[in-house]
Amino acid sequence: MSHPSEKKCFDPSKRHKKAQRKDVRVVPYSIIQRHPTLGLTRQHYLCTVCRKELQAVADTNMEDLENTGVDLDGMQATSVDVTETGDVEESTQSSESESVESSVEISLDEEADSRDYSALDGEEMIEQLKRKFCSSVSRSEKLTILTVLPQRWSLRKTSAVFGVSRYLARRAKLLVAEKGVLSSPNAQHTNALSLQTGEAVNNFYLSDELSRVMPGRKDFNVKLMMIGSKLESLSGGELKHYNSCLAKLHCNPPSLNCIFGSCETCPGTEPLCKLLQAMACENSIDTVEVRQWTQTDRANLETKVMLFDDFIDVFISMLKKLTVHDFTAKMQARYVQECKDNLVEGEYLIIADFSENYSFVVQDEIQSFHWNNRSATVHPFVCYFKEQGELHHLCFVIISESTQHDVIAVHLFQKKLIEFLKGEGKRLQKMIYFSDGCAAQYKNCKNFLNLCLHLVDFGVPAEWHFFATSHGKSAGDGAGGTLKRLATKASLQHAYQDHILTAHELYQFAVNHIKGMRFCFVALGEHEQEAKLLDGRLARSRTVPGTQKLHCFIPISPNTLEVKLFSSSTVSRRERVEVGSEPVLTPQATAIGGYVTVAYVGECWLGCVVGANTSEHVITVTFLHPCIPASSFVYPEQEDVLDVDLSDVLTSVNATTATGRTYSLTRKEMQEASAALRARFV
Repeated sequence: MSHPSEKKCFDPSKRHKKAQRKDVRVVPYSIIQRHPTLGLTRQHYLCTVCRKELQAVADTNMEDLENTGVDLDGMQATSVDVTETGDVEESTQSSESESVESSVEISLDEEADSRDYSALDGEEMIEQLKRKFCSSVSRSEKLTILTVLPQRWSLRKTSAVFGVSRYLARRAKLLVAEKGVLSSPNAQHTNALSLQTGEAVNNFYLSDELSRVMPGRKDFNVKLMMIGSKLESLSGGELKHYNSCLAKLHCNPPSLNCIFGSCETCPGTEPLCKLLQAMACENSIDTVEVRQWTQTDRANLETKVMLFDDFIDVFISMLKKLTVHDFTAKMQARYVQECKDNLVEGEYLIIADFSENYSFVVQDEIQSFHWNNRSATVHPFVCYFKEQGELHHLCFVIISESTQHDVIAVHLFQKKLIEFLKGEGKRLQKMIYFSDGCAAQYKNCKNFLNLCLHLVDFGVPAEWHFFATSHGKSAGDGAGGTLKRLATKASLQHAYQDHILTAHELYQFAVNHIKGMRFCFVALGEHEQEAKLLDGRLARSRTVPGTQKLHCFIPISPNTLEVKLFSSSTVSRRERVEVGSEPVLTPQATAIGGYVTVAYVGECWLGCVVGANTSEHVITVTFLHPCIPASSFVYPEQEDVLDVDLSDVLTSVNATTATGRTYSLTRKEMQEASAALRARFV
């Protein structure tokens, strides 16, 4: 035994061969109370090993006593001694009368019973606190629970019973000392966004009006010019974005006439030109260096140095081109959202897009495999529909052996989609297609003829809308990207077997490993069979004048479309899409239709008839530029429309186009038109 004044381990079990002075602590009250026979006091010390040993013995004794129903506190209250032989002897008490002894025994029994219930209640309360503590996810709530624990509990015990760190137990004790029990810590100031701000940010990035594939040349060149000339800093922030420049060209708010250049009250380009010239004079700027995307066969980013006056002319001309493009992009994105909101049961909004072909990869490929061009076509359809008033969507992905991205593939994929929807028990009343304006796949006369016959082919009416150029990024891009990324990863992880090297293997992998999307496999033979089926029909298709400027096509008969510049427009015209069908003109039919040559100001012009008034013998013509005898013709950026007297019509021609942008006439048609013009002056 050690003297109380010495700071060394009391060594109750005589385990130390010499005095232990390292890592000793004052004996805790809990050990003194549970081992009264050892004669320990707060002036004694215990090392870590002895302290843990006595604590373990105490815990074991507590469990044994609790199992036998004996109250340990009651035992300690009655002063008992444990002899070396294990016999328990009661301590001597003063001699009193029998009546006093009996009354004392009764009071002691009642006190023991009350202590039994108190111990049980305490254990039950601790267990409930532990369950609540484990189910809590908030750190603040956990601290509040720990403040309820008894203050005599050590940090070690709190940590052991509740499974927390000593730091958290210490925080709870400090919180009790500062604020009392059931108190919460002070809320820390954070820079977290509010729910309203978070929702606004989320809606911004999910908005179809702001989504896009990549910036197009029209709008990105304007941005590059603004950055290169430092217009934002020169204007003091007035010209921060190209929308600020566009706003100076039109009325506020702009009307359709403003957008399409027919408004007489618009400020025009003069105020903006004067502002730019004033900035150049004020800052003594003569030249400016800008970067521009140029395109011949391929796109290149070039650096150009130009005079500031030339810069103003180029910048203004680009803004004029951008006006209609920016307006169309926003209107089409808005129309998509309106369609989603206003869908009725049975109507399906279909967003279609060809993903980039999936190229097969192998981890340990030989060098020559790199030049293998084998790939598979991936075409996602994202279908939006409503059931019981709730908007739902599903993703249907076509995987095809054929790598032809043409009208035949589109028609075949539509057939597979509609068969799938009908197989799922869907009630189809109308299909509303949205896609990009790729001329080889969707936006061409052959697809328009298929659209007119959609009801005949599939038994469901349909209409087709197009996003503005370089806009319309949708969930289909994510679906195609997910499929190709997972397939590439899986193929690279297999060094010697189970590679994905064919379109059918890609389909099997997708079906077995990708949930949440539906897949369909199209063999090469199906594409060839579809081509034979549509061969005769597609040969009868007729080009719609100004196809690239139009973004809405709604069938009104098996050979006639109603076309609009943008989907929500109230102005439309009718176009026939099949060669040999009668021309359809608005507001009344007339014998003159399609493309004609017109005598105007002594020159011969090619134009397309878009309207007629037979009572006044007048037709409405939209002209192509330049005039005959040019070899090719295009629609100007600003539409050139004029009412023409029937007497000024020279000949009826059949203008042809390979791209939908440039039109041409045969040599015979040009000679006949020129001869008719000369005959007028003979």
